[in-house]
Amino acid sequence: MGRWAAGCYMYCLKTQFEDFGGFDEDYYAAEELFFSRELKARGRFTLIKVPVITSARKLHSYSTLQLMRFLFRPMLAGRNIFRTKEGLEILYKDNR
Repeated sequence: MGRWAAGCYMYCLKTQFEDFGGFDEDYYAAEELFFSRELKARGRFTLIKVPVITSARKLHSYSTLQLMRFLFRPMLAGRNIFRTKEGLEILYKDNR
């Protein structure tokens, strides 16, 4: 969605990384989305579609309502929500 890269495996040329300063440390979360947007603005951007199996632990640790709130909150609050830990506990707290 939006052709943004998200996750732990992202590659770019060192010159591009240095051109825009790499990851924006003002963001507590979702920094890879802003990073990929900067890369995309500078030219060709490719997503490699290789399946990856990840853990569903978060899905089992929180209720559907909690997960929906988490997913929709950034849409309503805007990108500044990622500049603080508040409201992002699902990403960093184990609720088991």
